[in-house]
Amino acid sequence: MILMENKEKFAFRKAIMLEGVEVEYIKLITSLETKADDQIIQAFKDKISTPLVTCHAEMLSRTPNQITFQTSKFSKQSMTYRDWELWVFSNILGVWTLNRYRI
Repeated sequence: MILMENKEKFAFRKAIMLEGVEVEYIKLITSLETKADDQIIQAFKDKISTPLVTCHAEMLSRTPNQITFQTSKFSKQSMTYRDWELWVFSNILGVWTLNRYRI
């Protein structure tokens, strides 16, 4: 018998994003798609970070048609990590789209 009580549980929930905000992130990624990974990651982190929140981002994969980031935010006020998300930028027939999921 296998006990499941210690198994980590998580779910992906699609995050809603205003269209204008989504377009801004897509513009950022498309403007950097020919740059090195570290430049893309830094620009992405800078876009998400605020004076009260520091973004941590890791590029999980990068192909010509898809860039995937895993992010979390560190709150300087509460000294905690929060908002774990998966960002999937996809290029389908020359049109970039963004799907963001809360983990």
